[in-house]
Amino acid sequence: MRKKIYDILPPTEVGRIEAIEEEPEEVEIEVKEELAFKKQKFKQPRKPLGKGVLFSILLIVIAGVIAGIYFLTDTKVELVVHPKINNIQEEKRVVVALSDDFQAVEGSERFVLMGKVLTDEQSYTDQVAATGSAEGGSQAKGKIRILNNSSGTVLLVATTRFLGTNGKIYRVPQPVEVPAMKGTEPGSVEVEVVAEEPGEDYNISSSTFTLPGLKDHGSPLYDSMKAETVAAISGGAKGTGLAVSDNDIAGAEGKFKQQKAGEVKNSLMSSLSDDYVLLEKATRQEVTSFVVSAKKGDRVDRFDVSGKMKTTVIAVKKEDIKRMISSMSGVEEGDNFGYEIKDIDVKELGDKDGNKEMTLFVSADYYGCEGNEDLVGKVLEKSKAGAIAELAKDDRIEKVEIRINPSWKDSISNKKENVTVKVVGLGN
Repeated sequence: MRKKIYDILPPTEVGRIEAIEEEPEEVEIEVKEELAFKKQKFKQPRKPLGKGVLFSILLIVIAGVIAGIYFLTDTKVELVVHPKINNIQEEKRVVVALSDDFQAVEGSERFVLMGKVLTDEQSYTDQVAATGSAEGGSQAKGKIRILNNSSGTVLLVATTRFLGTNGKIYRVPQPVEVPAMKGTEPGSVEVEVVAEEPGEDYNISSSTFTLPGLKDHGSPLYDSMKAETVAAISGGAKGTGLAVSDNDIAGAEGKFKQQKAGEVKNSLMSSLSDDYVLLEKATRQEVTSFVVSAKKGDRVDRFDVSGKMKTTVIAVKKEDIKRMISSMSGVEEGDNFGYEIKDIDVKELGDKDGNKEMTLFVSADYYGCEGNEDLVGKVLEKSKAGAIAELAKDDRIEKVEIRINPSWKDSISNKKENVTVKVVGLGN
């Protein structure tokens, strides 16, 4: 109700004014009651949320956590590249430089390999069984001790005779030096003797011996020189017996060359550091001496051989071999490159100005593909499938595997430091 304002109140309105003046009290009371009512409504407790609402909130929280893990977890990627393997077979004229200050001749087409030459000479001894045969049987052999009761050293020539108590003659095959007596003790030396003829009659278990040659010449040493068996003299027989054959001698020499050749070469190889490779076909070996203690037809069970072999090998730097094959195959600098030598044959070998000039026939397997930095650049910010498709465009690559960690991710980050490359190819 709108209030009326009067300047002068008419009498008829006096009663109404009184009523209006009383109204504020009633209105005030009503307002207080209303406010009290409103307060009471505000203090009423809220109703609890339903289970469906709580479950929805939980799902939202979990989804947020998963999303955070997905986007905040660093992705690690390994590219496993299997390049195509190719083969090259080509002749190459090279010079093996044997000094660090080597200067290539201007305009020379020879490829320079830094290298070294190693030489070694080793001795060899062996005892070989005779396999041949000869009529007339075999001669008995054994050891005797020669005694010298004189005051001077006595020299006996090869084939000096010794007469046994059985009446048989035995001879020393080599010259012998018998020392003089010391004090009351006779000088002595042990030597091998061989029966003068084949036959079982020359086999004796023990005997003493005189030197009939001294007696024949009337030497006073005859009474001073004696001998006795050290062990039984045996092996004498009549008829066909073992003897040295041509094959025995040739086989002994062949065995010497084969065995010693490998030993000397292995010895030289073991002295090389890991950054060198041996040019095996450039190895040169020479027999400087070979001595056989018997000749064809000698009736002996075994004979001795001895010899010396000189070996020269050429070794070159592995990095230069790699550089040569890289040049031959056309692989660019900075690319991933590997090789495996199948064979290096030496067609020509000569000396010039203290270095080695040669023509090599090289057979090698190799691979070459883009370098790691270029490979990584092609896969950044791509899906796994997209990265594989991109790398498959390079016809030098056979196959690509992409390993992503964590495994539930399927894309590659834009951080190149998180991507590594492993090339699975040849051993070099």
